[in-house]
Amino acid sequence: MIISLALSDAFLFCICFYILLAGSQSVTFKFGVSLVSAASCLGVMKFSEIFPLPSLHAFFSSLSASSAILMITVGVIWRDRLVATSLRYAWILFVSSAAVTLIMSNAFGLIYFGYAIAGVSTVALIFHQAILKSRDGLIGGVSLLFGFLIFLTKIELFTFLKPGDYLHFFMAMGVYKLSRSTGLV
Repeated sequence: MIISLALSDAFLFCICFYILLAGSQSVTFKFGVSLVSAASCLGVMKFSEIFPLPSLHAFFSSLSASSAILMITVGVIWRDRLVATSLRYAWILFVSSAAVTLIMSNAFGLIYFGYAIAGVSTVALIFHQAILKSRDGLIGGVSLLFGFLIFLTKIELFTFLKPGDYLHFFMAMGVYKLSRSTGLV
């Protein structure tokens, strides 16, 4: 049992659940946050060994990296566009981004393709929030990027926290700040 990862996943799940219940968000933003919350819920079950489903958690985590972060970015940057307000187009965005990621990672062996999509989406989000001079949005985007970088480089700042813990904490802070920056919560 990895208690720190279970607790940090539970924290991320609670923040995502609060965002989903607290206010009116764009459909695409909600969709992305719900994907993150599903991955974190499966992470709680895996790391606490309540109902360990390692392959399902890994699958939803890769969906979170490739599709959810892209959908959150689209929901923040283009929140008035059809892709952000229509469930139909949100599904199209989700299925196409997930399919491209699965094809690129499985057929071509690019295992970090989902992380690359998440990184590019986050950098675009940071630039957009910097142009708008949105402090909460900028903090949210930088938090997401910082969490990804710590996770990918496997840096352990404290012995009792794993790199995944930093990813969970910074994702929770980033998604919360992004929801605050757009006036969604």
